[in-house]
Amino acid sequence: MRLLNIIRLGFPCALLLVAGCGKKSDGAAEAATPLPAREHKGAGAGAEKIPGEKEYLAAFAEKNYSTAVERLFAMQPLLATDEQRDRWAQLFGDLRSDLSDAATKDPKAAEALVTLRAMRNGR
Repeated sequence: MRLLNIIRLGFPCALLLVAGCGKKSDGAAEAATPLPAREHKGAGAGAEKIPGEKEYLAAFAEKNYSTAVERLFAMQPLLATDEQRDRWAQLFGDLRSDLSDAATKDPKAAEALVTLRAMRNGR
């Protein structure tokens, strides 16, 4: 009975493994190309995609981390398009990453990181 269960589970797994190892089509090869490097938050500063983005970037450039977190979350209700939501998510990720890096050396960055996490979780 135990051998039968192993065969029942093993055969479909082996079949999926063999099917997954086949030659890839051109569409799969295009999908496997590496993505371009992430654009830094200040790179697209020419045109403001989200109202208040320039003020957020200025606060972060001045290392006024708590103000940057507040301005980032103040922009969230103003998001109207998918492009704006994508840009906001990029700014959020950049801020979180930069705050994580700076938090080991700057207590203000560590405090802003705690605030960022709390605001993300709705507290």
